[in-house]
Amino acid sequence: MHIAALGAALQLRFETRGNVADLDRAIEAGRAVRDTCPTRHSARFALLTNLSVSLLARAGSDGPIGEVEEAVSSAEDALALLPLGSHRRASVLENVALAFLARFERTRSAADLDRAETLVQQSLDMRSEHCAWGTYARVQFERYRLSNLPDDLDTAITACRRATRNHPEGSRKWASSRSELALLSLHRYNATGMPEDVASAADLCTQALSATAADDRERPVRLSLLADVLHARHVRTRRTEDLVAAVDAMTRAVQATRDEDVERPRRLAALAAAHRSRFRHTGEPRHLDAAVGASRDALRASGADRPRRAAHLHGLGVALRTRFQAGGAPEDIEEAVRVSREAVAVASAGDIDLPAYLSDLGNALHRWYEQTGEVAHLEESVAVARRSVGAAPEGHPARADFLNNLSFSLRVLFQANGNTADLESAAEAATGAVAGTNEKDHLWPGLMGNLAVALTLRLEHTGNAEGADAALAECERAVRSPWIGEVDRLKLLGVISALRLKRFQLWNRADELDSGISTLQAALAAMPEGHADTPHMLTNLGAALHLRFGLTGSRNDLEEAIASTERALATMPPNHVHRAGCRHNLELMMSDGRRKPSRWAARFRRARREG
Repeated sequence: MHIAALGAALQLRFETRGNVADLDRAIEAGRAVRDTCPTRHSARFALLTNLSVSLLARAGSDGPIGEVEEAVSSAEDALALLPLGSHRRASVLENVALAFLARFERTRSAADLDRAETLVQQSLDMRSEHCAWGTYARVQFERYRLSNLPDDLDTAITACRRATRNHPEGSRKWASSRSELALLSLHRYNATGMPEDVASAADLCTQALSATAADDRERPVRLSLLADVLHARHVRTRRTEDLVAAVDAMTRAVQATRDEDVERPRRLAALAAAHRSRFRHTGEPRHLDAAVGASRDALRASGADRPRRAAHLHGLGVALRTRFQAGGAPEDIEEAVRVSREAVAVASAGDIDLPAYLSDLGNALHRWYEQTGEVAHLEESVAVARRSVGAAPEGHPARADFLNNLSFSLRVLFQANGNTADLESAAEAATGAVAGTNEKDHLWPGLMGNLAVALTLRLEHTGNAEGADAALAECERAVRSPWIGEVDRLKLLGVISALRLKRFQLWNRADELDSGISTLQAALAAMPEGHADTPHMLTNLGAALHLRFGLTGSRNDLEEAIASTERALATMPPNHVHRAGCRHNLELMMSDGRRKPSRWAARFRRARREG
């Protein structure tokens, strides 16, 4: 039994120092004793329990399913050896519940979750103040992830709060319970937007970190959670300091994570997501390069057979697509489509993230169409987007985003094939997306802008004006909302400008043209220097001023149009998908600069003066 004692000691040292070599030796020792220890030996249940704990620790959230299966088997064998009245039975029941919970996280089998809940409830029935309340909270949280029912999440939070009362302040378990409560509060904040939840989560993370030693293996876990909390708060509030602190916390989490740690791929993926958010906020391409690099590292670290490989493929696809949209090379979008396809292919049928994988594959195909002009890519984009919406049940937190992506692809498909049924479907999907959220949601500005564009396009091609004016008015109200972030406000101003210019084309109303130009000028004046959207807005401003020059003959408009387009080209990456069109516009403007204004322009100026 000396080997068994060695295994237990190595497991304990791993829990404090995080050296995976200790865990490997503990498992090796546990297996050796299991295979040689008599079936009815008094210490067999303890060595089986320790082996199960070690296997679950090494498997983590991304380890091989075989080790989880072995952990389940060892835990059940240990439980079978204990008398019903044993004082140790409550803790062993909890350990078996944890093994089934780990298997559920990979299989998504409701039977595994039900079994875990039954076992942990039996543990609590034996000792109501037992620390199994934390495990019960985890079970209820997984049930919430399946059901999307707020009551399940509330039950998990109540149980976790009860667990925090069972540990001395400053102890390792006290810190652990605060981290778990922070995670649950974060999820409720993401679902409801209640500010007190994210404030509580941030405080709990800080408390947990204050009680965590610098060399504790849980420190990177808690730094990662703090980054997630700060990032979530930034998404809604657009507080720059939260985003900067989130990137810093996640960077420190990755640096503190050993190369062999099974959680390293997940933390690298989270770091990539934080860099993508930095890009959306600042428009600086260097953040996208960092996101692509971290995503590649996450995929390499995940291995070929890890359960979360689909998620890491998906993250790389999103980073590559975003870099392509910001002016990256054509190879970026081609690789984005390839890895996004692979993410969908390797995801299990019950993967709760499959709708998101499908939606982002649709986005990548859409952008590939923009690069190649192949309508087949666009048609596939619509088909995949429909699958995404179909896979997301009512109440799914991202369903509005999936509907919005479907609407966007349908709208572009209509522009490619002229089928008004696609345009009607685009308007319907956009309406559904807006109906599923409200102005406090960070998605609201983009959803509202897409709806206004879809309804204005329908007005232009079918004469159906229903909802078009109201949607534009809602966009203009949204830019003044206290809930909108500055960069989102500037992007929405760009959409409003495009809508005003379209209305000018429909009705020849000079006030619409003037409003569109002044709106774009205001957005550009406030746009952060170097933002990736600047070339696109400058191109649109140049085109609008050129249009007004053609109507009024104002040389100032033409000179400003040329200057805006030249600035667009100067700030546009050499391989940008719209660079050729921008250069063509500039050539037309230069050509018009050598001509006299048309007689029609003089008539237009006269009509404008007359009202």
